[in-house]
Amino acid sequence: MNEDEMKTRLTKGEDPLEISILKWWDIVYHAGPDRGPYNCALCYVYHKEFNCNGCPVQERTGESECDGTPYDDWSRENCRYTWNPPDQRNRHAGIRISKIIEGRR
Repeated sequence: MNEDEMKTRLTKGEDPLEISILKWWDIVYHAGPDRGPYNCALCYVYHKEFNCNGCPVQERTGESECDGTPYDDWSRENCRYTWNPPDQRNRHAGIRISKIIEGRR
């Protein structure tokens, strides 16, 4: 999911958490882009000056900027993409999705 699509969905009133889940499904199953906070609906709504107050992921983990979540692993794998096969990246993205969904409970 790109930034424009994310913003359009938010403007229509869609739930930022649901949009973030769709972003990660797109990454896992369609090799969609990850532009970090730039195409994350949760970051777009809640990330203000390195503060994530109100973000369901931050509320669940107690950490800002997705620290302590599988995103740390994902970003490391993504940066080293040339050394890791796509299935390794997808595994980390899949873990990220499950943690975001778990944050809803």
